[in-house]
Amino acid sequence: MLGEESIDPHHASSLSQLTPLGHHLAALPTDVRIGKFLLLGAIFGVTDEALTIAAILSSRSPFLTPFDKRDAADAAKVSIYLFLSIYIHICIYMCVCLSVYI
Repeated sequence: MLGEESIDPHHASSLSQLTPLGHHLAALPTDVRIGKFLLLGAIFGVTDEALTIAAILSSRSPFLTPFDKRDAADAAKVSIYLFLSIYIHICIYMCVCLSVYI
């Protein structure tokens, strides 16, 4: 590619230096790796799945928290785990003791 400068896909001089793949990637408002992933997903007919994965990859992890808010995040995780633990125990009780299948 051309380096650090911005590439305008509609400018003739910058288009003459790009490959066909580079031309398509320059037209997408995403990171190059995500754009290539989206193009390959469209080529292989899995556009919906590629869009979902690209959205996940382009966002920040929900498990990363700032250092000053770690205590609040840990308390939230404990309450979620407590709820899930109770829910799982209720489901097991219903399946085993009451012969109800979820």
